[in-house]
Amino acid sequence: MNTRLIDQAYKDLSQRAEVNGVVVMTGVRQDESIARDQRIKKRGEVAEGVWENDAGKLRASPILDFSVDDVWEYLGYCAAGVEESYSDFSDVMRIYAAAGGNSCVVVADMQSANSKSACGARFGCWACSRVATDHSMDNLIQSDQERYSYLKPLAALRNFISNTQYDWGRRQFVGRTVDAEGFIAIGADTYSPQMLIELLRYTLTAQIESGVEIVNYQHLVGIDARWSLYGMHPPFTALKIFFEIEDGARYYPPEQGRFPKTPTPKIGKLFVGKQWEEVTGPNSLSGLRDVSRELHGEACGLNLKTLANGNLVIDDEGEEGMEVDEEGAMDFIEFFGREKVEEECRENHPDWAAGYLTYLCYGTLQIAKGRSNQTDGILRRTRWRQANNLHGQRDVNELRQRCATLNTEQLELLAA
Repeated sequence: MNTRLIDQAYKDLSQRAEVNGVVVMTGVRQDESIARDQRIKKRGEVAEGVWENDAGKLRASPILDFSVDDVWEYLGYCAAGVEESYSDFSDVMRIYAAAGGNSCVVVADMQSANSKSACGARFGCWACSRVATDHSMDNLIQSDQERYSYLKPLAALRNFISNTQYDWGRRQFVGRTVDAEGFIAIGADTYSPQMLIELLRYTLTAQIESGVEIVNYQHLVGIDARWSLYGMHPPFTALKIFFEIEDGARYYPPEQGRFPKTPTPKIGKLFVGKQWEEVTGPNSLSGLRDVSRELHGEACGLNLKTLANGNLVIDDEGEEGMEVDEEGAMDFIEFFGREKVEEECRENHPDWAAGYLTYLCYGTLQIAKGRSNQTDGILRRTRWRQANNLHGQRDVNELRQRCATLNTEQLELLAA
């Protein structure tokens, strides 16, 4: 449940004179799992009437004590017209039967419930990689090629993600944390910059061919800003990929056998010190600063503030979390996107963090309240990494040669 959206709905509805109270109704049931039962008990949920959560908000759980049979019995009454309802739930029955690979919806759901695999045949996130095979999606596609053909590109992308999650060659090997002695770990971590490009290409292609929105304008700007903030790619690389797809390019995930789960490779440690923390001389502008904006700060209404550690930064904090303005994202991409890609999206760009600062400058992006210090530190490290060839896609053998200490027994995992 998206707490932020619910809180906003509470706020909006509570301001209406005709609304006496706001109750959120959920479809939570007992006995679905031990963990869920524990959460239900902790929250004090009841099946009859309303109850209050820890924040004093009203909730209702009308099917809390329903069994699976109770649910299908009630839907059956609705379908037969015995119970008055807004729907006959024929679509619900059809899709459950198809996903379970059986003409009888009740039998199909029982088969799903008895599956030994988590998410064996359930509905939710199409990209879930907790299982090797998404039986629900596969059964849907096989049951009616015409009706469910739009799921094929989504299934192919999900399978690729699931099958390659232990392909360590698709991981970033430059750690993000600097320890107290000034070392960073060199080992398999998050997805590599090249893998991120592949995933965005495959996802945008699947989005066009399935008609299912996966990455909207806000997401795209968020992705692009994060790639720039962490020095993963040159400025506006995500926008470049978006325009390639928009102009007709298509990218499809390869059919890939499943990589077995193996220990995470840990190659060694690389000494980097903490030079980026120095804020004297030219390095004083390497963090959350934008000289071009500051020169016109009085006219543009730009504010600077001093952090607790003494660093001076531009003040672009918002009241909420990291926020990408929906309308601003659309306007930026539509009116400035192609121009920015042509001007700045190149490997030899001197400042890969420039894309992030551009989004701040245009007001398309805001920093989460209280996170200026963190953002300042990330920008300093990113710019230092670029100056020392630790940004973007790095070759594992190159990193190994630069390590101060090695975990030699781990190297063989990469060749596995």
